[in-house]
Order: sequence, then C-alpha cells, then structure tokens
Amino acid sequence: MKKEFVTSLVVFIAVAFVLSSVVIAQSGSDGRKISGETRIKTDDDKT
Repeated sequence: MKKEFVTSLVVFIAVAFVLSSVVIAQSGSDGRKISGETRIKTDDDKT
C-alpha cells in the first residue's frame, strides 16, 4: 500500500507540475510570478 501511495503521489505531482508549466507558459509575466511562488513552496516542502 505504501509503495502504491508514493507512486500515485509522485505521478500526481508530476501531472500538476506539467499543468502548471503550461499555464505559466500561456499567462506570460503573471505566470513568472506564480512560478516563483510555487518554487518557494516546493523548496519549503523539501526541507
């Protein structure tokens, strides 16, 4: 069960990252601000 949960979590994060990247690419300058915020959040999650 744990391995399946981790795998699904990784897949979910990967999909969310791809979707956010697409949105950032389409939104332009506003997307850059959003990407900066998400990078900060991911760094906090890692630590």
